[in-house]
Amino acid sequence: MVVINELKHIELLEFSKILSGFNINKLNIISINNECKSNTINIIRTNEESLIMYVEMNYDTFITFLNMDDHFMEYNKNTLYIVRNGDFIDIKNIFASIGGRQCNIGRGGSQKSHILSPLDLRLSSYMMAMFIGNYKELSSLNTFNFLSKDRYLSYMDKPKLDFVSIYLDNNDIKQ
Repeated sequence: MVVINELKHIELLEFSKILSGFNINKLNIISINNECKSNTINIIRTNEESLIMYVEMNYDTFITFLNMDDHFMEYNKNTLYIVRNGDFIDIKNIFASIGGRQCNIGRGGSQKSHILSPLDLRLSSYMMAMFIGNYKELSSLNTFNFLSKDRYLSYMDKPKLDFVSIYLDNNDIKQ
């Protein structure tokens, strides 16, 4: 999951060319935005070099779509979800049921935190392509840089205990 601090406009044709350079041939972008009218789905497509389909709909329409469709596993691997003005709880609630089956979305990355999972690598590639390779801009807008540690660490260091030395002589030890 990536949270960007401000709205970023993406030129889809340029984005398509960069994705093609990364050898990513297809990307679905689903923007879940409650400012969209109910039962309205806006679609923009580009097939310049990489096929990009940008779909925008409100929460309720997306949840209905998600529970009608049995092909989630097929298109999900090529899909980037954008939840506008939302947070982790919104994501959990939106994806609580897929294809009529209950789901539970967890927070955090893989247990192998020093190695990127294919999903993390793909997201990183999408983000770098969206920002036209401008790592400095992407990094400056990444909300992670402004979070306190308790928001992203699964544990927090506990204060060190003060130890007291106790000296016993042989007379204090009972057999």
